Amino acid sequence: MARTWTILEMVHKGCRYQHCGDEWMILHVRRGVRVVALASSALQVSAGDMLNGLVGYQGNHYPVSSLYLTIDRARDQNQGYIADLKSLIKAKKEDKRFSSLERIARMSLEEDWDRFLETVTSMRGFATKGIAMFSSSRAGIWQVFPLPSPVPNALYFGKQPYITPLALFQARYGRGLVLLVGRRNARLMEIECGIPGQEITWEEDVPSRVKEGGWRMYEEKRIDNHILYHLELHIRNSISRLKEVAAKYTPNWVIIGGSDEARQLLQKFINDTSPRLNILAVLDLPVDTSSSDLLRLALEAEHKASLERAEKYLHFLESVVVTGKATLGLTDTAVAAAQGRLGVLLVSKEGMRKGQKCLSCGTVNQDEYWQVTGRCAGCGSHSAEPVSDIINSLVHQAFVHKTEVCFIESGPFWWEEADRVGGILRY
Repeated sequence: MARTWTILEMVHKGCRYQHCGDEWMILHVRRGVRVVALASSALQVSAGDMLNGLVGYQGNHYPVSSLYLTIDRARDQNQGYIADLKSLIKAKKEDKRFSSLERIARMSLEEDWDRFLETVTSMRGFATKGIAMFSSSRAGIWQVFPLPSPVPNALYFGKQPYITPLALFQARYGRGLVLLVGRRNARLMEIECGIPGQEITWEEDVPSRVKEGGWRMYEEKRIDNHILYHLELHIRNSISRLKEVAAKYTPNWVIIGGSDEARQLLQKFINDTSPRLNILAVLDLPVDTSSSDLLRLALEAEHKASLERAEKYLHFLESVVVTGKATLGLTDTAVAAAQGRLGVLLVSKEGMRKGQKCLSCGTVNQDEYWQVTGRCAGCGSHSAEPVSDIINSLVHQAFVHKTEVCFIESGPFWWEEADRVGGILRY
């Protein structure tokens, strides 16, 4: 029986494809791969699932490559991002860290980079503005995730995938649902990490309004009550569908909207029947709003909410740090992160900071601290291995221990003086 292959499986199998409108046209299918149907939605992969799958990888002989690349064709008609990727690869091949690796590790990395280049070159007319790719050819790792906005071009390799930029997108946008309801129709859109996912629409048989007046006013009022009954039934059915999808999709937020009476009824009923849903915003929009406009407004609302959430966490951290319920500064936060005691990790992503990861307890130490003390701040051990970015290691530990990650775009002076790292403790 023929099997449907996702776009990620096709890239892995060496197939070539081209984006055409909302579909993917197959240019070349590798022998042994049978393609039945392939829609653009096949590209969607859960950012949370991807991150959870990547954080557990600890490379030994085979390092993992991580690529972040802006591929916005609207701004780059000449495909300069391909030249940018070639420059990144050339720079990594000239890196002393690359030449110091074992031959089999270098071969694995070169295969990763060849696959990156082949995949990006094949993305003619690619719809997203950025892309994240992770690969370790010899270890069997291959992940691709589209990004909703441009990202600084960067290529990394090491024992761990470099997940911080992807985690930043997830922390900023999260996973959400948008429900728009009209008098007779409704629409539900899934959004993950700023990328639209599945979208469903449906209609209900709600009668039209009639004008009241004249000697038949009583009869027309009775008809109006009948119409209102069907409208309310339509709204309640729409809320039930939302709750069914939310039970499977587990959104961080929900945005509702519509126009006129339908929106007002939706807002009233959803507050009465679904208090656990995190209603982020209520939008005055018709159901037939274009997907691009709906996505833009939803992301603006979520970004605003994420900034407010970050500010709230900073104020809470400042108020409780003296009581021992929070940590401030890299050393204390790194110890708590390694022990799994953090409920929320607060970090600012500004450049890469090298450090030393303890081989005994996993605590990440600053290079300066290690050079002075020669021991781990967490357990006192004297054995450690270098890490290229302390923040990336902390983000890895946060996902392992199911810790919420909150990125602070800008903070007060005391935050800057505390290494721009802090945490709110679980216990």
